[in-house]
Amino acid sequence: MESKVERYVENYVVTKNTMALLPVILSEKKIVTRVVEMNDSFFVFQKPLDIIERSCRKHGSSFLGRKEGTKELTHITHKAPIAISPADQLYFFPTYSYSRKECAWLSHFYIESNKELEDGNLIIRFINGFAVKLEISKTSFENQQNRTAKLRTEYEDRRKKQGNPCFKEID
Repeated sequence: MESKVERYVENYVVTKNTMALLPVILSEKKIVTRVVEMNDSFFVFQKPLDIIERSCRKHGSSFLGRKEGTKELTHITHKAPIAISPADQLYFFPTYSYSRKECAWLSHFYIESNKELEDGNLIIRFINGFAVKLEISKTSFENQQNRTAKLRTEYEDRRKKQGNPCFKEID
């Protein structure tokens, strides 16, 4: 994938190819998103959180509904990962609190590795070779990855149980 990003779009919905939503801070009040997909990269004139919210709605729920679902399944309340579409394996996690302008959103599915730098930042490498440097500690990043794995496991376990006619969940 070329590192040149020249294309700009107005709106975006997360797809199976979306690997990262990276904030680009143009000014104190203007934030756009660099969308990184498996074979493409471009800018969107929306904040990363706006893209996550719109994507949740397009997949049949609100962001608040997905956040509440995460809380119900995992008891995670702060910096909670979001299952945009469990059926499509679209699990994303924030690098910071949602309200922070520096907050990036990363797909749990595409992350291959991470490497801590001497300055305390992290290089995150994706399965297609794309790498990005983020201002996040290794501990915080891996905690977010683990929380997202927990959410994925909860959804997948429930789906398997629902497919078993001998099992009926009781509230």
